[in-house]
Amino acid sequence: MFLGKQICNQCEQSNPAKTTYCTRCGAILDETIAVGKSFREELHEQLVKLQEIRRTQEFRAIGTNPLILSTPQNLILTEQITGIEFIIEWIGADNILIGRTGSEKNDTSCIDLSKLAGWNGGVSRQHASLIRLDNNWHVIDHYSKNGTYLNGKRIQPETAHSLHDKDFISFGYVNFFVTFSSE
Repeated sequence: MFLGKQICNQCEQSNPAKTTYCTRCGAILDETIAVGKSFREELHEQLVKLQEIRRTQEFRAIGTNPLILSTPQNLILTEQITGIEFIIEWIGADNILIGRTGSEKNDTSCIDLSKLAGWNGGVSRQHASLIRLDNNWHVIDHYSKNGTYLNGKRIQPETAHSLHDKDFISFGYVNFFVTFSSE
């Protein structure tokens, strides 16, 4: 989705996109010029800025590197718009499917994003998984149509990517802030 404008060929007035006539001289407008950034580019920039601010605040608050985890911890995914949290306990959780209603694996080990704009938010039925490997949490994309993004970068499908405290993860257009808790 791009912002757009139309420039009048007669008076060079800038007009809103999809305007039929020039607002200054009344000439017929026939083309829209795309300007600005796509929705995903703007979202990526906002997430990177927010991530840097939170990591800087955390570093100042505790005076150590917040990315280093020494013990197994519970994973908390906080959805960025609603604030809804998904808490995944270290004990008993091995492979958690992320998707939406209608997935073949519809049980307690599935996080259903249907109610968080799942289909409209670009979430596939079997979008990704959260797994434990080598005492750490990882995310794996399952060739989802709209991708899985870790800190604004699309991850390779079927490859485990390590999660760290204060990461941002997006399943399609549904965005989460990652934190860890030992409780």
